[in-house]
Amino acid sequence: MAGALDEDGKVRFPGWPAGINNVKHEDELAPEELRDSVNYAFDGQGIPERRISPTQRIAGTNCHSLWGNGVQAVYMDDGALLLIDADTWTTTQLATGYTNKWFSFAQIGHRLFFSNGEVAGRVNLIDKTVLPGLGTPTPALNVTAQASGFGGLPAGRYLIGMVYEDAAGEESGCPGVTSAQVQDGGAISISLEGTVPAIVDKIRVYVSEPNGRRDELYSYDRYAVDTTSLVINNTFTGRPLETMYLEAMPPCRYLTAYNGRLYGAIGSEVICSAVQRYGLYDADGDSLGLYPQEVTVLEHFNGGVFVVADRTYAYIGSGPGEMVLRDDVFGHPGVHHSGRQVPANLFPLEGLPSGDLPYWFTSRGAVLGLPGGEVRPLMKGKAEPARFAKGATGVVEINGASQVITAVQGRTGPVDTFAIQDKFAVRVVKNGLSDPVEP
Repeated sequence: MAGALDEDGKVRFPGWPAGINNVKHEDELAPEELRDSVNYAFDGQGIPERRISPTQRIAGTNCHSLWGNGVQAVYMDDGALLLIDADTWTTTQLATGYTNKWFSFAQIGHRLFFSNGEVAGRVNLIDKTVLPGLGTPTPALNVTAQASGFGGLPAGRYLIGMVYEDAAGEESGCPGVTSAQVQDGGAISISLEGTVPAIVDKIRVYVSEPNGRRDELYSYDRYAVDTTSLVINNTFTGRPLETMYLEAMPPCRYLTAYNGRLYGAIGSEVICSAVQRYGLYDADGDSLGLYPQEVTVLEHFNGGVFVVADRTYAYIGSGPGEMVLRDDVFGHPGVHHSGRQVPANLFPLEGLPSGDLPYWFTSRGAVLGLPGGEVRPLMKGKAEPARFAKGATGVVEINGASQVITAVQGRTGPVDTFAIQDKFAVRVVKNGLSDPVEP
C-alpha cells in the first residue's frame, strides 16, 4: 500500500482497512490489503497495533470449555466445573466428576445448561447450585393402585400418574398412568416399589377426575422420596399435568436455546425440548432430523436455528413442525466448537441488525449467520480452504477495541491449504517509538 514519505525519509502508511489477504499473489493485492502480520491487530481503519501478550490469570491442569455472558464465567478443569470471580480472578468449584471432552453451554434465564455428549448438567446462576442431567429422569417405579372402602371420592374410574421433582422444582416426564375403579365414598391405596435417583427431591402424584382422560390429570400432592404407600381419599383441584410421555433429554454435544426450547445435537441428529420444559422432550417427535454428517455447529438466530453438518441448514420458524428448511444457504462444513453468539456491532459491515449474531468457522473461514437464514462469509477471497478438527471462539477487548478470535487445531486437509498466517515484516513507528518486527 502506498504511503507518504516524510521529512525523515520514512514512509507513513495510512492503514490496511481490508485486512490480511494471503490468497492473492503479492502483485495482485489491493492498496487497502496487507499480505500478513505477526502479533498485530488492526482497528476499523486498518491501523496496526501491537497485540498485548497474554497474562496467566488462573493456573490449571486441563482447562477447557470457557463460557461467559459478560457478567459471569465458568470453565472446566480436569473434570471440575469452576466459577470465575472477575474482580479477583479467584475460582470456586461448583461440581466435579465430568469427562474432559469439550462442553457446550446454553443460558436460559438464570439457568445454564452444559453438556458434551457424554455427561450434562444445569447451573443455577443465582445460587450456584448444580444438578446433573439436562432434565429430571423419568420415574421407573413399580406402581400399583387399588380401591379401598373408606374415603370421600365419588364413584368412577380414576387415572393416577407420577413424576419426580428435583431440588429446583423442575418436574420429570410422566411415563404413563395406573387406574383404579372406586365406589362412591371410597379411596385409592397406592404402593410404590423401586429406587429413586439421588437428584429427586419429591414425588408428585397426579390424579384424574372420575372417568377422566389421561390428558386431564391434576396435581394431588407431593411426597417424600422414601414414600412406599399413600392414600388418595378426597377430591383435588391442583395444576394440570403437562409432561405426559416426555423424557429427559440425553447429553448432547452442542446446545442452543431458541423460542422457549432447548436444542441439542447428538451425532448427526438435532433434538429439542418441549416448549418451556427445558431438558424434557418427546423422543418420538421433537427432532429436526438427521444429517449426512455429524453436526459441528448449532446456533440460534432471530427467527430460527442454524445446523451445520456437511453444509449449513437454516430452520426458519417458531419450532418443530412449523419451521421452513433452507439447505442452500452455505455449502461448506463447519469446525467443531467454533460457534458462538457475538455482538453484531463488532463488524464494520453494512446491513447488519443490532444485537447478537451467530458466528462460526468453516472450511472457508469465518461466517456470520443473519436473520432470514442467510450466511455472510467474512473471509471470502482472503483464505484458502482448509478443514480443522475443532476450534474455540472468544470476544476479546483490548484498549477499548473488541475482536472476535477463533483458534483452530487439528488440520485435516492437505498441508498446504489454510490461509491466514500471522507475519508482518515492517517497522511500525507509533508516537515516536519504533517497534521492530521480525518476519
